[in-house]
Amino acid sequence: MEFAFISWIFLFNIKSKFLKLIIRSAPVAFIAYSIYNYIVTPDGIFDYKPLAAECLILLVYILYFFYEKIQITTSIPIYQTKIFWIAVAFIIYCSGNFFLFLYSNNPIKNEEFIFQYTIIYSTFAILKNIALCTGILVQQPSETVKHPDFITQPPFSQNFQFDDKGV
Repeated sequence: MEFAFISWIFLFNIKSKFLKLIIRSAPVAFIAYSIYNYIVTPDGIFDYKPLAAECLILLVYILYFFYEKIQITTSIPIYQTKIFWIAVAFIIYCSGNFFLFLYSNNPIKNEEFIFQYTIIYSTFAILKNIALCTGILVQQPSETVKHPDFITQPPFSQNFQFDDKGV
């Protein structure tokens, strides 16, 4: 459900029609893969491959989202938007835990590995939650705010009204 919800958020924030088509179909394919993996995996074992796949797909979404934002000029700095902080939160989480999820099936019985795994996973989860909280607290300004500049505004002297005497 997390993957479908995040995909839905990026569906409304990415402009590319091709990627929107992929974002619409990816959650269905991912859920089908997760169900298949759950059925095939023996009881008592948690397989982290779907989590690694989720992280990889989300990284592609987020990197393309940032690519689109670089191409567009806006009057609002990107760090003052909520979607930026959501993207930052999940890029930190996914990039930090991707290789951890790939490697985690190997020495699951090792106590030292479990301790290191917990530290790494918890660190990136906390960083993700801090970025999400920042996104919630950001006051996003409206794009209708116009800042005067010397290129689009008439010359300074045209802003004054003069009477018949030139005063």
